[in-house]
Amino acid sequence: MLSEIAKKYHAERNGNCAQSVAYAFAQAKGFSKEKLEELLSNMSRCGGGKAPAGLCGALYAALQFVSEENKSELINAFKENSQGEILCKEIRSKKILPCNACVELAAKSLERFG
Repeated sequence: MLSEIAKKYHAERNGNCAQSVAYAFAQAKGFSKEKLEELLSNMSRCGGGKAPAGLCGALYAALQFVSEENKSELINAFKENSQGEILCKEIRSKKILPCNACVELAAKSLERFG
C-alpha cells in the first residue's frame, strides 16, 4: 500500500514530502536503484513549500505519476480532505494537516487514480 510506505518513509525522516510519495510509488513499481535515486534527487527540491507553483510537495509528487486525464480527479480527492487547499503555505499556515498526513493523503489519492 503506497500510503503506508510513504508515511513511514516520511516519518523516519528519510526524505521530504515529495520524496516520500515518489519513493512509495517507485517501490510499488519496482524501479531500479538508479531510477529511484534520480527520482529522489529530482524531488529533493520540492519539499517545504518549494514545489512548483507552491503546491503541496506530496501532491506535486503524486501528480507526476498519473495520466493527464486523472490529474484533476487526484487534485479533487486531495482537496476533499485538505479543506480545499492544495498550496503548502496555506495548508501549513492554517494548520489543516501536518506534513505526514499530506503525504498519506497524496499517496492514497495516487493509489486511487494512479
